[in-house]
Amino acid sequence: MVTDSELSFMHQVKSLQLDVPPLIAHFLTGFGNTTIPSGRDIKFRMWKVPSYCNAGNTSGWFGRVSADTQPFYQNYPCLVVYVARMFAILEGGKDIWWNFPAEIQPVIAGGLRPSPACIGYGPRENLSRDQRYLLEVNGVHVAEQFPSSNRCLPLNVSLLLGILTMLCAQSGLQLLPIPETIVGSLGQICLTVIEDEYEEGTTMATEMTLMSPCFIPNEVSFPASAFTYHVHPAVDEAAKKELPRQPWVIWKFGENAPADWAQLTAAGNLFRESEPEVLAIKEFRTTPYHIRSKLQALKTALNGNIS
Repeated sequence: MVTDSELSFMHQVKSLQLDVPPLIAHFLTGFGNTTIPSGRDIKFRMWKVPSYCNAGNTSGWFGRVSADTQPFYQNYPCLVVYVARMFAILEGGKDIWWNFPAEIQPVIAGGLRPSPACIGYGPRENLSRDQRYLLEVNGVHVAEQFPSSNRCLPLNVSLLLGILTMLCAQSGLQLLPIPETIVGSLGQICLTVIEDEYEEGTTMATEMTLMSPCFIPNEVSFPASAFTYHVHPAVDEAAKKELPRQPWVIWKFGENAPADWAQLTAAGNLFRESEPEVLAIKEFRTTPYHIRSKLQALKTALNGNIS
């Protein structure tokens, strides 16, 4: 079930008839209902998100960061995180990882600070003059209300259309419509486990292993290994000192890390515990790989140059 604001958001985005680069379109095509090789239908469903709240001059937050809301920040795209990142970059802030509004700061003691790295929101990048101008001309100004056409979710229509115009002007860039089908791919049931230590600044090159409850065709497992729909963090006790730099967790610990740090990390892993038991069986697995190289190879394959 979706709220009125969420339904309105979907209709608003659909009415814009936006086109996106191929990798984004193919990534979105992977979400939806699917059928596993045994013939069993797997219905795609999502947890009901907490009530959206206002913080930092815009709405769309899942609430104060806690053990209850952490799985949502870890597993769902939170558009307002991107808005906060826009503000932080425009403001010239260096620590954009920790630039969450005070209203949604963690309620747990121990010097915790939340990080948008939970869904791979990406490291800080310096904006060009044209990029800064695009944000500012569409009303994105530091310390001001984010202009939105939706009551609860951040939706800046003029900014989206401005970005589309820029994409269309790029010579040789192929664009595809945003998928609207409810049928997904087998790739979304594959479980991706983080195996290696994360090197700061190279989140896309963290070694991982792909596992699946069934053997799936190479043409399906290949995109699944690149897009990593279902990520299971695997950070053991030995990596505790490295935890502030691990991907897929939204906690940055101070010197006095709380004793329940592992429980907080596990909260996101248990988010899909209501799935059918058949999806919890891990019979097929790949060898470790690097996501960045997989994405590059996938892009080549989509261009028809697969070997």
